[in-house]
Amino acid sequence: MRPSSLILLVGAATAAIPCAAPAQARVRPPVAPATTTLLVPDRVWDGVEDAPHSGWAVLVTGNKIVAAGPRSQITAPAGVTTINLPGTTLTPGLIDAHSHVLLHPYNETSWNDQVLHESLALRTARAVNHLRATLMAGFTTIRDLGTEGAGYADVGLKQAVNQGIISGPRMFVSTRAIVATGGQQVMAASPTDPLAQPGAINANWALGNAYYNMSDYGNARVFYECKIIATGYEMDSVFKKMLFNMAFSTQYYTQALNAAATDEQKAKCQYLLAKCERNEWYNTRAASDQNPPDFIEWKGFTALKQYSSTSYYKEVLKECGYFRTCIKKH
Repeated sequence: MRPSSLILLVGAATAAIPCAAPAQARVRPPVAPATTTLLVPDRVWDGVEDAPHSGWAVLVTGNKIVAAGPRSQITAPAGVTTINLPGTTLTPGLIDAHSHVLLHPYNETSWNDQVLHESLALRTARAVNHLRATLMAGFTTIRDLGTEGAGYADVGLKQAVNQGIISGPRMFVSTRAIVATGGQQVMAASPTDPLAQPGAINANWALGNAYYNMSDYGNARVFYECKIIATGYEMDSVFKKMLFNMAFSTQYYTQALNAAATDEQKAKCQYLLAKCERNEWYNTRAASDQNPPDFIEWKGFTALKQYSSTSYYKEVLKECGYFRTCIKKH
């Protein structure tokens, strides 16, 4: 019988956790002896040869394969549990080298809404189901490539699998992805996020500006209106929702406002938020509104009025004709 590196899908039972006893009374529970199981399918594919082997069996002790080969050459110990699997082919456990267990299909909820609006508790609970389904589909190992805004939740999930609290494959995790400046953003706002802390205003401004200028409303417009993805002002619908999105700009400008310490800083944040609000109106209302209003006073403009003594307010008043109209009307 030749050795095999066969990995099987073995379901893990969830153990009950006893209440903690006083330190002096704690006794380590005895370790139950590992059980041995003999699996007897019609065929075994070992992942080495092209064709599966008929008449093979696999001997498992605890969670380890101790033998795999022709049934007649495997010596099973006394008390072994034999499981016959007629009509089946036993294969090695599969490996998924690129997974995101903390996401779910975008036709259920968009990536933006998952990252920005779903709570960490909800996403983690959903990931528990994903892990069990992944294991039951035959994947015994996954490499999870980033939590997409869920912080270090993948580490906790890995620990829960390893401790037998939940069922799932063994996990290699990445936590928070490292991305290029202005690239894919995978950090949702949270109270512990460094960018949400006081003093982080410049970092939030930089990120807000980066996402604004990546949109069709920013400096990237000239590129987006080229023949690659658009014809003039008619953009392909495949790209339109993504390239007109103001969600991340609004998120970071709002965080900048929360971190602002001076009226000058707050005035700038309100103006930038007013621009995002205006753009979202164009995204969602302008095309469908049969009787568009002659003038809309954006919330950011209303809030900007309270900073009329700042230099930034005066600069906006000088440069922005729409804001001057807002002041004259109200």
